[in-house]
Amino acid sequence: YQETFTIAIADVNEPPTLIAPSSIQIAENSVVGSIVGVVGVTDPDAGQHHAFSITAENDAGAFVIDAATGTITVADNAPLDFETTPTFHLVVTVTDDGTPPLSATATITIQLTDVPEGGVD
Repeated sequence: YQETFTIAIADVNEPPTLIAPSSIQIAENSVVGSIVGVVGVTDPDAGQHHAFSITAENDAGAFVIDAATGTITVADNAPLDFETTPTFHLVVTVTDDGTPPLSATATITIQLTDVPEGGVD
């Protein structure tokens, strides 16, 4: 006895993996637009598009991330004062466009380096 079966295999969306440094150092008072770092992504699902975002700990609004490239830059340098806040912690998320959309997160520590400030003698 023989019978023919058709088996349909549906692709399941797997989550992306965020590639991010655990810490980055930048000079305090870095100018607006300065590149802080770049995060990347790998995904077992070929052809998916990904969006990057800063999802927590950016209360001062000092940093911004390019949603398409993962490039983190200085958005507002006023909070970048070593003497006041020498360390920032950003939670970065990457989300794929699968069904359902899946995401991955990482926390990046941004450490400011002290820069001598000019003063009047």
